Amino acid sequence: VILTFNSPVIGHMTSNLHMTSVDFLEFSPQAVRLFLDAAYSGTAESISRDLFRDVNKISHVFEVTWLAEKCFEFFKDLVESISDPTYDDLFYFFDEGAYVYNYLKKRSLSDMAIRKIAQLQRKKSFIERYLEDAGRLSTKT
Repeated sequence: VILTFNSPVIGHMTSNLHMTSVDFLEFSPQAVRLFLDAAYSGTAESISRDLFRDVNKISHVFEVTWLAEKCFEFFKDLVESISDPTYDDLFYFFDEGAYVYNYLKKRSLSDMAIRKIAQLQRKKSFIERYLEDAGRLSTKT
């Protein structure tokens, strides 16, 4: 009942399609646990960099709007909280933003990452190193 209250998709699956279970195999077990805990508690305090992508994806796949908003807030706070980001920080921001744009067709995170990179005087060096590291780009869906 709690999951159907949080997710119209799960509600449809259980009520209209009479499904008795939902497959979460494409998501990490830790992200599924966070999703379930968040659905029952109404909070998502334990979103982390490592879990962000899967939790954000779960929230969009199952249309859990409040959790998608928490993911956006997490990313925004993370980007804003790092005043002197390392290359790896910038790579993470850009990679996650690009992934969300590619998967969800939403530009908000990629725009945020680009603004962060543009604020720094390291745009050229970031782009050069990014192109060198193109093999690290995530292809996980």
